[in-house]
Amino acid sequence: MVIKAVCLDIYGTVLATDDHDQNFPPRQGLREFFDICDKRRIRVIATSDESIEDYKRNLEICFNLHDRFGLTIDRFFDFYRLGEAGPKDYSLVARSFGIDCSEILVIGDGPKDFFGARKHGCPLIICPEYTIEGGREFDFSKIPFDEINMRETKIEQSI
Repeated sequence: MVIKAVCLDIYGTVLATDDHDQNFPPRQGLREFFDICDKRRIRVIATSDESIEDYKRNLEICFNLHDRFGLTIDRFFDFYRLGEAGPKDYSLVARSFGIDCSEILVIGDGPKDFFGARKHGCPLIICPEYTIEGGREFDFSKIPFDEINMRETKIEQSI
């Protein structure tokens, strides 16, 4: 299996869940993560159960306030609203890009990410929820793409 896309949860994964003004920086290693994905030709897709307009605005605010990270929302290939009424349906992303769900790496912190990935056969990395008080130990730049690509079955791990 080769990862062709990453579905990246926003709240609790990229942005601190309880930072309603986006004063807290995005999670560490995010710029390097995008660089790695670009080099490997992996599409990074933002997913949330919130409205796309709301989470795009919050990403822009956070990235602009913390511009030392060199991030813009243009680094995302696409934006999806998934999981409003249950687990996230990653098959919608797979169909849109003409790939199999097993080629989509899901990175998230909550049950909608977990159960959606399991339901659709996506490899999964579960990270601790990112809040102002915790979850800082997770580092996007440390995601083991080579290890994930070598596995024949889905992975579920915490980094």
